[in-house]
Amino acid sequence: SSNTQSALSEIIRMAEEFGWAHLMFVSSGFHIPRVRMFFELTKSIIRAEFIASESVLVRGNPEFAIEFVRIQESEKYQRRLVSEARGIEAIKNGTYVPASAQDKKER
Repeated sequence: SSNTQSALSEIIRMAEEFGWAHLMFVSSGFHIPRVRMFFELTKSIIRAEFIASESVLVRGNPEFAIEFVRIQESEKYQRRLVSEARGIEAIKNGTYVPASAQDKKER
């Protein structure tokens, strides 16, 4: 899949096809709110958990925590948070348009 919304739709379709009752989504912490929003829009009865990949990595190696703090304080990460917030507002307003493949390459 080329974007979050279509990937989520495909995952839910497969989960329903296989009769799965529970899904666990692991993604970057900044991405989780958008994944959750798209999931909620599907009105699926499948139970879902949303886990920040950073927390998984820190559990495996606490030294990652220092690097994640450094990254989260960066200007680029802060711009990403602003972009994600705009995306969530667009989803709420029904105006969301996924970024083009070229846009994603340039990030």
